[in-house]
Amino acid sequence: ADIQWNEPIVIRSHSLGGWDEATVRHNVFFKYTQSEITNSEFDPNSIMIYPIPADFTTNGYNVGWNTQLSDTDRAFMRRAYSVV
Repeated sequence: ADIQWNEPIVIRSHSLGGWDEATVRHNVFFKYTQSEITNSEFDPNSIMIYPIPADFTTNGYNVGWNTQLSDTDRAFMRRAYSVV
């Protein structure tokens, strides 16, 4: 996804939870190449996405805490595991 991160805020916030800057950069900012992706387009409703508070972005974009499988999650699971 093309998320406009407010990197200093994200790094500072995650450092309070014990992550160093390298860990934040790997787990939050790192982007896989298209050839490394085996799933769908970015799905903000996916259960696999971290919540994104609005202050983590420069444009107010946010994602809540997803607690249920999205339709895209289910479709991926059907393709990958023949379930759901």
